[in-house]
Order: sequence, then structure tokens, then C-alpha cells
Amino acid sequence: GPEDRAVDGPTLERLGEAELRDGLAHIAVFARVQPAQKLRIVEALQAGGEVVAMTGDGVNDAPALARADVGVAMGITGTEVAKSAARIVVTDDDFATIVGAVEQGRVVYGNLKKVILYLFATSLDEVALLLLALGGGQPLPLLAVQILWINIVTEGTLTVNLVMDPPDGDEMRRPPTPRDEPLVDRAMLGRIALMATTAVAVTYGWYATRVGAGLPIEQVRTETFTLMAMCQWFNVLNCQSRWRSVFSLGWLRNPWLAGGLALGIALQVAVVHWAPLGALFHTVALPAATWGLLAVLASAVLWVEEARKLLARLRGGPRRAAHSSN
Repeated sequence: GPEDRAVDGPTLERLGEAELRDGLAHIAVFARVQPAQKLRIVEALQAGGEVVAMTGDGVNDAPALARADVGVAMGITGTEVAKSAARIVVTDDDFATIVGAVEQGRVVYGNLKKVILYLFATSLDEVALLLLALGGGQPLPLLAVQILWINIVTEGTLTVNLVMDPPDGDEMRRPPTPRDEPLVDRAMLGRIALMATTAVAVTYGWYATRVGAGLPIEQVRTETFTLMAMCQWFNVLNCQSRWRSVFSLGWLRNPWLAGGLALGIALQVAVVHWAPLGALFHTVALPAATWGLLAVLASAVLWVEEARKLLARLRGGPRRAAHSSN
């Protein structure tokens, strides 16, 4: 930039601490600096609230490598002292490898947040459904074995697969994650509340209507059990992206997740229609028309979240996030 400048070791020696911190934003190059000065630069950046990565290969880099938030040593040309002081060793001495590692780290962190979002949303709706039924003096909408099925089978076929989600492609255009940012932030809490509320409204509304109609409780529970599982299928699709529509991501974007969904659907059909499982989980067979109606109702979870994503895109949410990183 037009205001950027280079500073050599002797010039750096004459700078006071406050002057150095104020000038860091416009110092593009430090040249011919001593080991103690490298350490001083790292500490000045940290004093300004920056997360500092330091790369080096020589013995004189060791103090700054150890002091930096992330010390990165070169594996081929680096000395043993530098490697011992660093937290990361780049075995191929290629700086592009560091960029790739940062990108992959953001992918892993993002996928972890997706799984937490999914588990929180799907656990809250089960609890809320039971509390509403108990508060209304109605029979339990789900039996213990059915809740166990949802937690182990329905969620189990999806959570691990969601971790395998591929990169979105914009990881390196996103702002860095602040070190004090909670794993469950305000935006995630809002999405959890929205998805859980929608699922509860659909499942409890259906359950209360069917109980009020005087239908056999075994049939009502089977329908509610299946409807809850379907809501979770749609919810896992919602969790794949905070901004992008499910329909723009592609159904086979994550083949592991697609396979998990197919397996979960097949197992849910089996637990409802295969007599040995039905006897164990207290389910009865449902007509095909009921399956279709339940799927339509459960899709409300998807459409509500799609509406939220659309509003967020119209307000420029992804653009603001990318701009704040510049």
C-alpha cells in the first residue's frame, strides 16, 4: 500500500513500544532484525490483540517461535532447536501447506459447529414435545424405547456423516474466528430455537390433533415417532450451511450424509413395518398416504430455515462476513 514501509533492525531499535504498536499496521517488512527484535515484534502484535503465527528455521528464531501463538518451523531446512520450539513443523517447507492447513482447520471447526447445531436442535424438540404433552395431561407421545431409537439410530446415522461435510469453498474468505468466541454463539442459538420450535409445533400439533380425534394411542405414537424422525432428517439438511440453500448445495455433495439418510429412512420403515421390530418398539404399520402426509408436515422444518437463509442473503449476511475479514 502507499503508506506501507520497511523497517530495518537499527530503525526498530530506536522505536519505542507505543510507536512500534501504532506503526505495525503500516510496516510491511522487517529487515535484518536480531532474535530479540523478532521476539519484540511478536509481543507487540499480541499486545494489539492479534493472534500471531511465526515461521522460522534457524536457532535465532526459537525465542519468537516459542512466544508466538502458533510457532511454525520448517521441517527440511529447520534446525532441531527451531522444531523443538515450534508447535507445527511443515515437513515439505512449502508455505502453501500452511494455507491448506488453515483452510482444513476451518472446515473441521465449521463441521463441528454443524453437528452441535444439529444435536442441540433435535434434542430440544424431544424434550419440549414430552413437556407439552405432560403439561396438557395427555399420554406420553413417545415411549422410552422410541426416544432411544431416535437418539441412537436416527441421529447416529447422521451425526458422524455430517462431520464428513466437504468444504463450502469460501473458508478462506471468511473472517478469522475470534479467540473468545463461544462455540455456541448467538447466531447458532437463534437457529437452534427456530428449528426446534418448528419441529415441536409440527409434531405436537399433529399429536394433539390425533389424540383429540380419539385414535388408538399406539397409532398416534407411531405417527408422532415417525414424524419426529422425519423432522430430524430435514434438520440435518438445514445444518449443512448457514447461508446457502439446500437446493444449491446438491444432494450428493456429501455422499456419506446421503448414505446415512438412506439408511435412516430404511431403518425407520423397518421399525414401523417389520413385525419383530414393531413389537419391540411398540409401533404399528402406517398406510402409505400417512407416510406422505407426515413427510409434507416434517418438511416445514426445511422451509422455515430456507426462509431464514433467504432473508439473511437478502440482507447481505455472507457479504458482510467476507467484508469484515478484509
